[in-house]
Amino acid sequence: MSPTSLYPTNKEQNVIGMKTVEERIDRESGVEYKRRVATCKNILPSIFRKIQLLNEDAVYLEEETWHDRRGKRLTVKSRSLTWNKYADAWEESEYSICPENTN
Repeated sequence: MSPTSLYPTNKEQNVIGMKTVEERIDRESGVEYKRRVATCKNILPSIFRKIQLLNEDAVYLEEETWHDRRGKRLTVKSRSLTWNKYADAWEESEYSICPENTN
């Protein structure tokens, strides 16, 4: 388990901390896997924070990444941990080299 990274930064002012909770490399494929938990400021407008459930100082997000260096592909999946017993929402993105990019 890695120590909490130094946050907030100039670019990520609402991130209070980030902790790597799992990290491994698949020996066969070479794919690097990381699972991190971010602690962020709750930036919900005050009108929503009048609802007790939403009145949290911090929110927690989980991010999983799969980095395939050989295939030049990065997959990122993130989800909220703070309110996941009430609603489960996630975001999944995949990044790869543009076929038109000759670099």
